Amino acid sequence: MSVLYENAYQLISLPVLAADGITPVDANLFAEAEYRVKLAGTCTEVYSASLISGISVIGTTLQLEILENTLQVSGTKGEYTHYLRVAYAVGQLEAPVFDSVVDILPVCEIV
Repeated sequence: MSVLYENAYQLISLPVLAADGITPVDANLFAEAEYRVKLAGTCTEVYSASLISGISVIGTTLQLEILENTLQVSGTKGEYTHYLRVAYAVGQLEAPVFDSVVDILPVCEIV
């Protein structure tokens, strides 16, 4: 996933793979998960979700639900990065599963 949309409802699967890069990890094993979008090169957060709010376990995979009007920025050309972290025990978030550039495209409203 390298593209998100501003002010739009989005439902995104967030598979987590084992160290071999092939085998999926059962999301039911996670005590915590956090997803963040931030300004590149900073810690300035523009969107966040967690297992408590915005991330759910569907089957054995994490699913991110971004509600309409909750991601209210747009930008391309490396302006934003996003990452996912998980923990098998509360308070022990691991290094990011991914941490990469994300483009956030504007969605024009019809008025």
